[in-house]
Amino acid sequence: MSYLRKLLRLIVSFCFKIVFALFKALSIYLIVAFAALISTEGYSFVKQYANANDEGKAYIICVFSMRTVEPSATDFSSCLPYREMSSMKASGEKPLEPVEGECPHGYELKSGMMGMVCLPIK
Repeated sequence: MSYLRKLLRLIVSFCFKIVFALFKALSIYLIVAFAALISTEGYSFVKQYANANDEGKAYIICVFSMRTVEPSATDFSSCLPYREMSSMKASGEKPLEPVEGECPHGYELKSGMMGMVCLPIK
């Protein structure tokens, strides 16, 4: 009898593992599908996310999170540091550390993801 119980437990645990794996795959699919629904152009959301660097992905996730909470949201100013760092990285600009709160000539002091940084004046 104990052999049958062990076999039954093994079968049940295997079934739970399969169900959990299917649930995990389905939840990832639903997250991407939901993101495509919320964005104005569904395919471009997935394409933008795949092509973005780390800061760009952080900006996209920030905007997505804000639109999930409030679908009609238009003010994404709290996500701007991610976008600025992403565009700086793409253009090859390097932020400088301020020395005693001052920036060198041609740079301005701005707040970024890592605190205060000196960015080139455009």
